[in-house]
Amino acid sequence: MGMFDTIRFACPMPIVDELADRDLSRIEFQTKDFDNLLDSYKVDLFGNIYRRSLKKEAVKLNITSMLGFYASIDLVEAKIESVIVTWKDKYFIHESLWVEFQAKFVHGKCTSVELLNKYLYKKSTSYWC
Repeated sequence: MGMFDTIRFACPMPIVDELADRDLSRIEFQTKDFDNLLDSYKVDLFGNIYRRSLKKEAVKLNITSMLGFYASIDLVEAKIESVIVTWKDKYFIHESLWVEFQAKFVHGKCTSVELLNKYLYKKSTSYWC
């Protein structure tokens, strides 16, 4: 998988039906379109983008580019399909949603966000008993 940076969006995003009851600004997306140094980025309500490196203050960026970002979001709260218990492990099979977006930035301001791809898939999560 490699290293990546994370980004949060507080500005308006496209509506994703499966996530209609979620606050997308609380979801931490991943991106490989920066330096992949485990930095954190945030886009505020007005579309301004900031970078916050470890132990450093947030810095407003003045970028002009397209930025791809993605996340796998568990829909566990909605429905747990089944539980499989084996020796010392418990597996929860549930649905997750993979989403990919692309944002356009001009002089450090987000001008648009587009949903590129989404799909539901089944995922199992194991817990040590």
